[in-house]
Amino acid sequence: MSLEIRDNGGCSVFYLTSALSKALLTTLNFSLSPQAFPHREKWAWAALVLIVALGLALRLDQFIEQVLIEDEWHSVHQILRHSSAEMFRTFGHADYSIPLGLLYAWIADHVGLSEMLMRAPMMAAGALLLCLLPWYIARKSGWPIALLFALFLAISPLLISYSRMARPYALTVLLGWFAHAAFLRCWTATTGRQVLLSGTGYVISSALAVWLHLIMAPFVAAPFLWGLWQFFRSSDKGQRKTWLLRGVALATSWGVVLAALIALPLMNDWASLSVKSGTDLPNWETLKGALYFWTGSSQAWAMALCVLLMIPGIFSVCRLPIIQTGLVGIALTLIGILLTKPAWVFNPVTFVRYLLPLLPLLLLFLAAGCLKSGQLLQKKLSLLQGKEWVVAVIPLTAMVLASPLHQTLRTPNSNSLDYYHVFDFRPWFLPLHMRTPSVRSSPFWDQRAILPAASERISVAPFSFESDKWPATPLEILSKQRITPAFLNGFCNHHRLGELLDPGDKRFRFRNAAFLTDVQMLRDRRIDWIVWRKDFLVHKPGWDTTDMAACETKWRTTFGAPDYEDNFLMAYRVGNL
Repeated sequence: MSLEIRDNGGCSVFYLTSALSKALLTTLNFSLSPQAFPHREKWAWAALVLIVALGLALRLDQFIEQVLIEDEWHSVHQILRHSSAEMFRTFGHADYSIPLGLLYAWIADHVGLSEMLMRAPMMAAGALLLCLLPWYIARKSGWPIALLFALFLAISPLLISYSRMARPYALTVLLGWFAHAAFLRCWTATTGRQVLLSGTGYVISSALAVWLHLIMAPFVAAPFLWGLWQFFRSSDKGQRKTWLLRGVALATSWGVVLAALIALPLMNDWASLSVKSGTDLPNWETLKGALYFWTGSSQAWAMALCVLLMIPGIFSVCRLPIIQTGLVGIALTLIGILLTKPAWVFNPVTFVRYLLPLLPLLLLFLAAGCLKSGQLLQKKLSLLQGKEWVVAVIPLTAMVLASPLHQTLRTPNSNSLDYYHVFDFRPWFLPLHMRTPSVRSSPFWDQRAILPAASERISVAPFSFESDKWPATPLEILSKQRITPAFLNGFCNHHRLGELLDPGDKRFRFRNAAFLTDVQMLRDRRIDWIVWRKDFLVHKPGWDTTDMAACETKWRTTFGAPDYEDNFLMAYRVGNL
């Protein structure tokens, strides 16, 4: 039995995407054609505002409802186990991103940490990327390519997911490209003030990117190689001297700041890095899966179409210095991956994370390829006079029709960041037990589906932050109701990973979960049902010590006779507790 995706009317945002895209392409007809309007710059800005609004709508869809899942828990586990001083000196057994961990610890101590606050920096970074990169390209290559580029950025499922996730990747891709732009600005600056401001921008953004995720080091260091190439090509001795001084100053400043940030964890916790390297390599299947991620497609035909249109775009924009530095950075990062052999890099999702700065570059190639193809058609066949951008309708339509956003944007979806959605964009590559979940067996979920969608909130135990053992996505698809965790800690267990929170710990104010120890909390969070699943997947030995039989007994002695019970689950209506 395969995982069935039902459309229950909750994909309105996605269908709005298609409608807005048509409106935007109509706008392009005015903003890009020199004969259409004398003030086409204003129309271009208006189109960009609409595109950014579309991208934000996709990123903010059900944003506050998302359950904390998978690697998002790494920082929480660090806060519970270590002080801020200890976190500054360690990478952790599971990568948690030191600066994000420190930020979360400060928020927890002073405000109270919630899912939305954990994800807010990445949402801000995703929004800024959507605004700043097209604006930069517009200044360098004009509005036609910039607006198409912005549209592809706006609907990229991978960028949408990482803008919503409490992991550093949206921040690193923004900071990485900002570092490249700042370096180039510093390299060509004509005043001391420009050199100082842009150089400072490079040092801060590049050092912070590496601190957030060490794999960014080759990418942000790449402009130095480009600068060295420029240095040796130039015959102007004065220019060479200027470049040499600026390069040395930038490299020295960057090295000092970076050492201040990562020297202690490198010396104190090198073992955490060494145990996660020298194990795996990407392979042909990795690259195939990555192509689906990069094109935002779940079907081979759409992926192939987008890749083909990227090819002419490469030659169209490759003369831009930021494209050249970016390509060098991607090449250096790939070499770093092949040399260090990081764990799990054979998984496409891990591979694309490490090469995430490549995604905007590929989408820029796609935008440029559409315009280049349109120009060729216009020249060879006398087609598309003044409307070469119309070719963009082809990949845009393919990306919409084959997009995994059809499933992500359904209502309700409180678990859009779990591996059902982000492990692989090819649904046939999901692990078998995720494609054929046993949770379908209970009639309880069919009974809930009769009700209006998202009219109930159901808190389910046992929870696992490993989403392949937390079948909330198939439960939400089947029941059409919101599924959130019911924490066992403090109730019948005290040491479950992903639930190590103390019910009385005021540092954590997670909205999309509830403790079974506090019935009033269940009511305050508008939980309608609490459910104990008897068909849970057991973790490997040593990972989880929960006595499930004793825990089920605790449910019965605490809450009494279930309002519903079968061979697969027992459920209690919170209003009756």
